[in-house]
Amino acid sequence: NMVSGYGPTIKNASAASYINGKLRQQKFSTADSIIFPVGKPGIYRKITLLANQTSFDDDVEYEAELIVGAPTSRALPSTLTNVSQQWYHQLSIISGSNYFTDATATVDYIATDGVTDPATLRLAKDDGSTNWIDLEGVAVGASSGSITSNTFTSLGDFVLGNVNVSALPVNLVSFKAKLMNNTVQLNWQVANETDFGGYEVERSSDGLSFQKVGWVAAVGGIGLINYNHNNVLSITGIYYYRLKMVDNDGAFKYSQLVSVNSKSIVASQVIRVTPNPFVDKVTLHYEANKAGILELQLIDVIGRQLKKNEYAISKGVNELVFTTGDLPKAVYMLKIITEDRVSIEKLLRK
Repeated sequence: NMVSGYGPTIKNASAASYINGKLRQQKFSTADSIIFPVGKPGIYRKITLLANQTSFDDDVEYEAELIVGAPTSRALPSTLTNVSQQWYHQLSIISGSNYFTDATATVDYIATDGVTDPATLRLAKDDGSTNWIDLEGVAVGASSGSITSNTFTSLGDFVLGNVNVSALPVNLVSFKAKLMNNTVQLNWQVANETDFGGYEVERSSDGLSFQKVGWVAAVGGIGLINYNHNNVLSITGIYYYRLKMVDNDGAFKYSQLVSVNSKSIVASQVIRVTPNPFVDKVTLHYEANKAGILELQLIDVIGRQLKKNEYAISKGVNELVFTTGDLPKAVYMLKIITEDRVSIEKLLRK
């Protein structure tokens, strides 16, 4: 077993050099992925955790271990036909669990793991009891590669699984995306849609981790049927879209990916925070590209949240007064959270 404290980075892991046992590591920033190069004799399978926390405190410890053999028998969801009986990962939080909110996991696999079609591969996690949860995910690599799960909110046993690939009562003919100003226009055509549920529209900024951004119910019918869905963007970048085609019994399959490059979007932005240095309040001047809710959090240098307020903002320039109260002279962070972005401004108390 090994504990990695603040600062160290584990490098050059391979099938010949890995942690044979439990590995504990800590997470210190929003950008850090925690890589666990764990294995057992003859089996090295890395797992990477990208966790979100309400605070990045050095007391938050994550632990991972590769277990050889079949996991505890649990009930499968309707979307999975089986889970691997060869090996699985156990992930847990040793300390600081109150800071954890959610995470995604990326698991490596190789040819001997029996992956023949990445489109049917899934990552499953236990629900803390007697059931497996389908974390879905995107796999890259036909016989060897990695799969990145969707978001989950608790740790436990993680194992490879296979999706139920029974034919859905619909055929996807085409799926296209077109950017018009700040709006992505998604259009798809299907054929022979009978007794079918609908289409979940999912978006990603990296082509791996997807979020639901819309739902279109099936209308049903013989012959060709056209659908469309619009998705408004607020930040520049490359965006990937896919359809999750869901049958009435819960079975589903994904479409191919389509993408757009939003180079010219006018993004919401912080104009300025005044006064800085401050005494007992600041005013945030914020230009929003749409109406919504904005949250301000005042955080000290060790990550503790001291105060927060929510504001209804309108499209255009907003002036938001945030009363801090009487605070010691020090450096603070003002965290600005909206639906589509998070930014941080450094403040100095006089």
